[in-house]
Order: sequence, then C-alpha cells, then structure tokens
Amino acid sequence: MKITSIIITFQPDLPSARSLLRACQSNGNHLIVVDNGSENAKELAEVCQSFERVELIRLEANLGIAEAQNIAINHLQVDADELVVFFDQDSSINDDYLKQLEETYQKLECDYGSALILGPCFYNRVSKFEYPVIRLNHLGLRQKLLPSQYAYPTEASCIISSGMTVKKRTLNRVGLMDEALFIDYVDTEWCLRARKLGYLILVEPSLVMEHEIGANNFKFLRWCVPVHSAARRYYRIRNSFFLLRYSHVPKLTSLREVVFSILHQAFLVVVTDEKIGHLKSLFRGVRDGIFHKN
Repeated sequence: MKITSIIITFQPDLPSARSLLRACQSNGNHLIVVDNGSENAKELAEVCQSFERVELIRLEANLGIAEAQNIAINHLQVDADELVVFFDQDSSINDDYLKQLEETYQKLECDYGSALILGPCFYNRVSKFEYPVIRLNHLGLRQKLLPSQYAYPTEASCIISSGMTVKKRTLNRVGLMDEALFIDYVDTEWCLRARKLGYLILVEPSLVMEHEIGANNFKFLRWCVPVHSAARRYYRIRNSFFLLRYSHVPKLTSLREVVFSILHQAFLVVVTDEKIGHLKSLFRGVRDGIFHKN
C-alpha cells in the first residue's frame, strides 16, 4: 500500500524540515510539501531538491493551513485505496514510522472496517508530556483520555491533523477542509464532519509522534497553557464562534470553546509581554466571530 505524505510549512526550521522529509521518504514514499509563502522558501526548496520523490508547491502568500491542505489534496494523483498522511512542519517521527503506520492501518482496517481515520499518540518534544485525546458524548461534553494507558486503540471524536491518516476515498467522501477557518479548528470541524458520516477515529498507542502545541507553554497551577502569538490567537477566538454555525458540531462543544478561548485570551493579556496585541485580538476575534467576518 502506497503512502503519500502532505506537509504544510510556514517559516519552517530547515533542519527540522530536513529531518521530517528524510523520515517520510525512508520507505520510498511520495511527499507533497506546500509552503505558505515563507520568507525562507528558497532555502526550503533547496532542502526539498536534495530528496527524491518530494514535490514542492510554493504559494506566494500565507493562505492558511486549510487552503494549503486542499491544494495538496487536489494535487494528489493516487488511487482511492491509497493512504494519505498529514504532517505539520514541527512534527517529529522515526524513520520506520510510515512502515509501522501502514502495517497498523491494515490491521485496524481488518478489525474495525474501512471507514477509518487513524492518528498517533502525541508527546511534547521538550517535556515529554502526553497530549490527551478528546471524546465527546451525545451532548457534546468532553472526556479526556490518554491513549498510552490502553493496550488497544482509543476512539476519539477529533484529532489534530498532524499525523492524521486516511484513505483517499475518505477525503473524496468527507470533502475538503473548510478554508474559512484558515487555521484553528480546521481539523476539529473536518473530523466531526467525518464522524457525522459514520467514520471511526482511532488513536493507536503504538504509533508515537513528538509535537509542539504553541510557541511555548506557561505553567499555571496544574495546567500547561499553550502560548501563541496574538495574530494566531485571533483565529482561535473568531473560529470558536464560527463552530456554532456547523450542524455537525455539538452546541455545547462550540459554547465551551467560545468561553475557554476568551478566558485563555484574558489570561494571556495578563501574563504575556504582548498585552496590547492580545487585547486587540480578543476584541477583533469576538467581533468577527459574532458577525462571521472572514
């Protein structure tokens, strides 16, 4: 079974990008890299050219992760039964990851059926903290689960796009990413749309990836709070309101995201040096979210 990797980049760290490309290509797999108008796009192109079977699509501006992923999906020339795996530029995998992924997917497909979306178990690259996965009940209330605590795959309601593996036929049926979201909640909306169509989302504990959420993290009591730039936080706040408009997203889930995105932002206004920027993002995000302004 062939695997095509899709990697979205924006101002990537070149050594990290090289490492990810090498790991993705270790088993002779094809890669599509879509760069979102990075300032170091020329240097990234040189890195890509040092590998075989790597196709680079350079965009003139940052069009957002959703549109970049859609460009890559539309560019795919693979059979419906072939696997497609998405990565972020800061994802870190072992050289044998894709081989293990293929074997795991085939086994789980035999056990659970073909309507399958598969994700890995994530750890923070620095702290080795395991990121929990989210399962929603019929009301939209959240349950956090740690996949490593189970000897079998954990069912999730949504997973992040980095490491998400699907068959091309799944992309054909569920559809493209929603470009109106630009970046935040793109994977959440798509996964909940897929679940509405009957797809099963599993997180396999034997598949391990290292990842970072946020430029850095702030420790507050027992919580580890991710810290993004004010510009990035704008999309998080705005898009939490956008979620209310989707029929396949539970309303309690959407309302929770609205409340927590605002509280999170208020916290960042207090503790970060970018106070004015975060305050502006808070008001702009709420305004544009309410009036559904892109």
